[in-house]
Amino acid sequence: MFGSRAFFGYTTPPDGRTWWFARLDATELTQRMRPEHWRHRVLDAFRDDSGPAAEIVAATGDDIVGSNSYDIPTTPKWHNGTMVLAGDAAHAASPAAAQGASMALEDAVALARCLGAHGDLRKAFDAYESLRREPTEETVAASSRMSNGGTRSPTGPS
Repeated sequence: MFGSRAFFGYTTPPDGRTWWFARLDATELTQRMRPEHWRHRVLDAFRDDSGPAAEIVAATGDDIVGSNSYDIPTTPKWHNGTMVLAGDAAHAASPAAAQGASMALEDAVALARCLGAHGDLRKAFDAYESLRREPTEETVAASSRMSNGGTRSPTGPS
């Protein structure tokens, strides 16, 4: 959900717990915040917004952690000939993109196909990177643009 000052995402699995994250447009955290300070900071970001974000955050106990989140647009080297990166290790998008698991699964399928098609690891890894680099970097860049610091621009989609 795009709020006026932050982006909020949540899910509730069948067991009834709720997992959530908030992407705040804020300065870099340099030290761990106490749970009550993080909760206050997130609540403040959603105080004027409709939707369940503030209610969900207020109902959260002390099992809350604030940390920095990044889109990592590119990783210069995906393999060294004997080891290869996949998923977030190769191309991390913030949770706001909701694409991390899909990109990792696409990586796994592409990597498996490349390993099956090439007898040499280096050639298989080169082929995998060649297939996956451009689409994943485009997705991470779109995530960064979409997040826009956690809020929609005044001229953005409604």
